[in-house]
Amino acid sequence: MKRHHVNCLILFLSSFLLFLGPVVGRAEAQAFKRVSESDQAPDFSLKVAGKEIRLSDYKGKVVGIVFWKNPSLRCAKELAILQDLYQKYNSAKGLEMIAVYVPRGDENVPPDEIADMEKVLSETGVTYPNLIDRGMKVFSTYGVITFPSYAIIKEDGRVGTILPGLPTFGGEKLIRRSTKRLLGIKEKKKVVIIRYKPKGKAAFYFNFAKKMYLKGFEKKALQKLERVLQEDPGYYRPYQLQGAILAGQKKVAEAIQAYQKAVELAPKMIKLKMELGQYYLDNGKRDEALELYKNILEENPDSPDGHYGLGTIFAREDKLEEALQELVMAKNLFQKQQPKEGDKRFNPNRGHVHHELGLIYTQQGDFEQAFVEFTQACEAYDKLVRDFSK
Repeated sequence: MKRHHVNCLILFLSSFLLFLGPVVGRAEAQAFKRVSESDQAPDFSLKVAGKEIRLSDYKGKVVGIVFWKNPSLRCAKELAILQDLYQKYNSAKGLEMIAVYVPRGDENVPPDEIADMEKVLSETGVTYPNLIDRGMKVFSTYGVITFPSYAIIKEDGRVGTILPGLPTFGGEKLIRRSTKRLLGIKEKKKVVIIRYKPKGKAAFYFNFAKKMYLKGFEKKALQKLERVLQEDPGYYRPYQLQGAILAGQKKVAEAIQAYQKAVELAPKMIKLKMELGQYYLDNGKRDEALELYKNILEENPDSPDGHYGLGTIFAREDKLEEALQELVMAKNLFQKQQPKEGDKRFNPNRGHVHHELGLIYTQQGDFEQAFVEFTQACEAYDKLVRDFSK
């Protein structure tokens, strides 16, 4: 058995045993149990104001379906976001929207619950149809797990995008971008190509310093990095390596200063921000890490790394519902952004996100799902090792 396979097995067993103990109630973060992206959306019909509304009647149009409950601040916020999209694109692009309210009880929804529901609809300005799922039949058909859950159905009746919950940061941008994408509205993308050409002999000295570091000669590496910065003070990589060396030497303040300088010089490098964010977390600087991850998601709400970072923060604070929501979102985004075969820029966070999910599911007593996540983590780590050993 290859060494990295053994390491994966050890990782799984240690993580699994670590959390065997009291089982807490499971807080789900995925959207649906029975429906996935690219599936044919299950048809349903419900009445509103005596009029029957059937999903299949909307075939040929893009339809957003949001499942919601009350009370829920996240649900109310998402209803308002979808109302804004509906107002902008119903006439212009033919966007349709359906809200499916899932009541707290059985088919007999009490008047006070109806009144509370209508108050939320009024406060959020909803004008698209709101259907009450009496008996929770549609809820069961789709296998709704978390609230709110938003699915966008394409013109051919297939599910185009599923967004579980409303992500803590960047959620609104993600909803808007996903909906507009399926409506065929193209957004201008800023293509950022980071190709920094070091000045003078900076690249030569940096490679020498890196070799010294890998051989364990940290003092010599730091000395050579100073020479690199004399050649080119605007080169970010020496500061990044300085940060790693100083972090290993437990010089926290100096390491942070070096990492911050690297981020300042290369603000579009997500990898740098993730390194700094993780170092912040490891040294008790939660607020600084949070701001960094929020910054990543403000610039790009589709960033799996940003959602992964937030998930790790919430997991450390035992905010399991929020952690699952962010980590599942990160996992889904990573799956949509599959790297090309042999791409040596394979992101290790692809494995880390499965590992974090495995820890949470183990803590919650869902050992079957934990096994799935740990297995996927090992597969991701194996790919990382194989690609870099070629």
